[in-house]
Amino acid sequence: MQELSFNDIKKIAHIGWDKKLYVRIRDVWTNIKRRVKVFKYEQVKEKYMRKANNIELRQGLDEVEATRLVTNRVPDGEGIFHQWGMNYEEIEGHEGYTAGNYTVAIVEMPDGTIKSVAAEDIEFIS
Repeated sequence: MQELSFNDIKKIAHIGWDKKLYVRIRDVWTNIKRRVKVFKYEQVKEKYMRKANNIELRQGLDEVEATRLVTNRVPDGEGIFHQWGMNYEEIEGHEGYTAGNYTVAIVEMPDGTIKSVAAEDIEFIS
C-alpha cells in the first residue's frame, strides 16, 4: 500500500463515505508518522551591566559588569511522535506527598531511543 500524507487523506475524505475507502483511510491514518522537533533547556552564564552598589559608587563606578544564570530553550533534535502519555512528580503538601500529573509526548529519536517529553517542549513539523 502506498503511503499517504495527512493532506491526501483530507482530500480523499471530501469525496464521500465509501466502505472500502474508509477502511483504507483508517489503516493509513493509524500508520501516519508525525515528525516533531524536541526542545530542551540549557542554563548559560550571561554577562550584563548592573547598577553599582554604595561601595562601588564611592569608588566612582556607576555600572558594574556581572553575570547571571539564564535558562534558554534550545532544539534537541527531531523525532517521531508516537502518542501522548502521563508522568508525575511527587509534590510535598501539608498532608505529606501527593502526585502532580502532567502530559508528555512519547517520541522516538533517530538513534532509536525513546524520550518522554513534556507537551510544551515539542513542536509538530508534519
